[in-house]
Amino acid sequence: MTTRTTRTALALTLAGAMGAAPLAALAQEAETAPGATTAPAPLTAAEIDDATLAAFADAVVAVEEIRASWEPRIAEAETADQQGLVEQAGNEMIAAIEDTEGLTLEEYVAVNEAAAQDPELAERILALLPEDMRMAPSNG
Repeated sequence: MTTRTTRTALALTLAGAMGAAPLAALAQEAETAPGATTAPAPLTAAEIDDATLAAFADAVVAVEEIRASWEPRIAEAETADQQGLVEQAGNEMIAAIEDTEGLTLEEYVAVNEAAAQDPELAERILALLPEDMRMAPSNG
């Protein structure tokens, strides 16, 4: 997976939390970008060790804090300025993930994708999050 494709996948994942529709255009751009490669097969829960899950949970907390700080600014901004703010927020989130000990950006994306497909893995991750961040995964 190229760095641009990985960053785009992550941005789209984070955009869901931020309600940032403008990132859909970025996904389309990544799909057609020169040098874009097909993503490797997603990880399964059995391939993700406890240390990686703990690091992922730490990164989720950091990303959520950044999302919470940016969301009001983005919502209050002029429409023309929102895309730039979303990109700034996404860059901060990526930096926070990359700064998480024991986790790469690619691993973060892979664990996130695996958890989206595996409710049991999602529950394991939720158990590692602070209580105020826990909410049941959606079934749909």
